[in-house]
Amino acid sequence: MSYICAASRQALSITELESIKLLEGSLQIGFVRLPVDSNLTTQSICQEMLALAIPENCHKDLSNNLHKILNYYPLYQLDSNTYPCLAEQTELFLQHNQLNAHKIFVQCDMTTLLALVAGGNAVAFIPQSMRQSRQ
Repeated sequence: MSYICAASRQALSITELESIKLLEGSLQIGFVRLPVDSNLTTQSICQEMLALAIPENCHKDLSNNLHKILNYYPLYQLDSNTYPCLAEQTELFLQHNQLNAHKIFVQCDMTTLLALVAGGNAVAFIPQSMRQSRQ
Protein backbone atom coordinates (compact mmCIF):
# COMPACT_ATOMS: atom_id res chain seq x y z
CA MET A 1 0.00 0.00 0.00
CA SER A 2 1.24 3.50 -0.80
CA TYR A 3 0.61 6.76 1.01
CA ILE A 4 0.56 10.45 0.27
CA CYS A 5 0.80 12.85 3.22
CA ALA A 6 -1.63 15.72 3.63
CA ALA A 7 -1.54 18.35 6.35
CA SER A 8 -4.19 18.32 9.04
CA ARG A 9 -4.27 19.71 12.54
CA GLN A 10 -4.96 17.15 15.25
CA ALA A 11 -3.73 15.90 18.60
CA LEU A 12 -4.72 12.67 20.35
CA SER A 13 -8.12 10.92 20.54
CA ILE A 14 -11.14 11.31 22.82
CA THR A 15 -14.42 9.43 23.06
CA GLU A 16 -17.81 11.10 22.87
CA LEU A 17 -18.36 10.28 26.55
CA GLU A 18 -15.13 12.05 27.56
CA SER A 19 -16.18 15.10 25.56
CA ILE A 20 -19.52 15.21 27.39
CA LYS A 21 -17.74 14.86 30.75
CA LEU A 22 -15.41 17.74 29.85
CA LEU A 23 -18.34 19.95 28.92
CA GLU A 24 -20.23 19.03 32.10
CA GLY A 25 -17.18 19.74 34.23
CA SER A 26 -16.96 16.22 35.69
CA LEU A 27 -13.67 15.71 33.83
CA GLN A 28 -11.05 18.45 34.11
CA ILE A 29 -8.59 17.52 31.35
CA GLY A 30 -8.54 15.24 28.33
CA PHE A 31 -6.53 14.54 25.21
CA VAL A 32 -8.56 15.52 22.17
CA ARG A 33 -8.39 15.60 18.42
CA LEU A 34 -9.05 18.95 16.84
CA PRO A 35 -11.45 20.42 15.96
CA VAL A 36 -13.30 20.31 19.29
CA ASP A 37 -16.47 21.82 20.66
CA SER A 38 -16.16 25.61 20.75
CA ASN A 39 -17.03 25.56 24.47
CA LEU A 40 -13.79 23.71 25.29
CA THR A 41 -10.45 25.43 25.71
CA THR A 42 -7.58 23.62 24.03
CA GLN A 43 -3.82 23.80 23.87
CA SER A 44 -2.11 21.90 21.08
CA ILE A 45 0.65 19.60 22.32
CA CYS A 46 1.37 17.84 19.05
CA GLN A 47 0.20 17.69 15.46
CA GLU A 48 -0.37 14.70 13.25
CA MET A 49 -0.59 14.56 9.51
CA LEU A 50 -3.25 12.82 7.50
CA ALA A 51 -2.05 10.29 4.97
CA LEU A 52 -3.91 9.21 1.87
CA ALA A 53 -3.83 5.44 1.57
CA ILE A 54 -3.85 4.45 -2.09
CA PRO A 55 -3.82 1.01 -3.70
CA GLU A 56 -0.41 -0.51 -4.38
CA ASN A 57 -1.29 -0.78 -8.07
CA CYS A 58 -2.13 2.94 -8.37
CA HIS A 59 -1.41 4.21 -11.87
CA LYS A 60 2.03 5.87 -11.93
CA ASP A 61 0.70 9.01 -13.61
CA LEU A 62 -1.62 9.55 -10.62
CA SER A 63 0.69 8.70 -7.74
CA ASN A 64 1.83 12.24 -6.85
CA ASN A 65 -1.21 14.29 -7.78
CA LEU A 66 -3.95 14.47 -5.17
CA HIS A 67 -6.49 16.06 -7.53
CA LYS A 68 -6.00 13.32 -10.13
CA ILE A 69 -6.17 10.56 -7.52
CA LEU A 70 -9.47 11.86 -6.10
CA ASN A 71 -10.87 12.26 -9.60
CA TYR A 72 -9.92 8.68 -10.50
CA TYR A 73 -10.70 6.81 -7.25
CA PRO A 74 -13.68 7.09 -4.92
CA LEU A 75 -12.82 8.08 -1.33
CA TYR A 76 -13.70 5.68 1.47
CA GLN A 77 -14.72 7.70 4.50
CA LEU A 78 -15.23 6.16 7.92
CA ASP A 79 -18.58 6.58 9.63
CA SER A 80 -18.76 9.94 11.42
CA ASN A 81 -20.50 8.35 14.43
CA THR A 82 -17.57 5.99 15.03
CA TYR A 83 -14.71 8.29 13.94
CA PRO A 84 -16.16 11.81 14.27
CA CYS A 85 -12.82 13.62 14.44
CA LEU A 86 -11.28 11.87 11.46
CA ALA A 87 -14.46 12.41 9.44
CA GLU A 88 -14.49 16.12 10.28
CA GLN A 89 -10.75 16.50 9.63
CA THR A 90 -11.18 14.86 6.24
CA GLU A 91 -14.03 17.22 5.39
CA LEU A 92 -12.04 20.26 6.52
CA PHE A 93 -9.01 19.14 4.51
CA LEU A 94 -11.10 18.65 1.37
CA GLN A 95 -12.80 22.03 1.79
CA HIS A 96 -9.60 23.91 2.65
CA ASN A 97 -7.86 22.50 -0.43
CA GLN A 98 -10.93 22.85 -2.65
CA LEU A 99 -10.93 19.14 -3.43
CA ASN A 100 -13.93 17.14 -4.54
CA ALA A 101 -14.26 13.43 -3.95
CA HIS A 102 -16.85 10.78 -4.67
CA LYS A 103 -17.29 9.53 -1.10
CA ILE A 104 -18.24 6.03 -0.09
CA PHE A 105 -19.13 5.93 3.60
CA VAL A 106 -18.06 2.74 5.37
CA GLN A 107 -18.65 1.39 8.86
CA CYS A 108 -15.53 -0.50 9.84
CA ASP A 109 -12.28 -0.17 11.77
CA MET A 110 -8.98 1.18 10.44
CA THR A 111 -7.56 -2.26 9.64
CA THR A 112 -10.61 -3.17 7.56
CA LEU A 113 -10.47 0.22 5.87
CA LEU A 114 -6.87 -0.42 4.82
CA ALA A 115 -7.85 -3.85 3.52
CA LEU A 116 -10.60 -2.24 1.43
CA VAL A 117 -8.08 0.23 -0.03
CA ALA A 118 -5.65 -2.61 -0.73
CA GLY A 119 -8.44 -4.16 -2.82
CA GLY A 120 -7.75 -1.41 -5.35
CA ASN A 121 -11.18 0.17 -5.67
CA ALA A 122 -10.82 3.37 -3.61
CA VAL A 123 -8.53 5.51 -1.45
CA ALA A 124 -8.90 6.74 2.16
CA PHE A 125 -7.51 9.39 4.48
CA ILE A 126 -6.02 7.93 7.65
CA PRO A 127 -3.89 9.31 10.49
CA GLN A 128 -0.23 9.22 9.41
CA SER A 129 0.61 7.30 12.61
CA MET A 130 -1.51 4.45 11.22
CA ARG A 131 0.72 4.40 8.15
CA GLN A 132 3.80 3.91 10.28
CA SER A 133 2.21 1.05 12.23
CA ARG A 134 1.38 -0.80 8.99
CA GLN A 135 4.87 -0.72 7.41
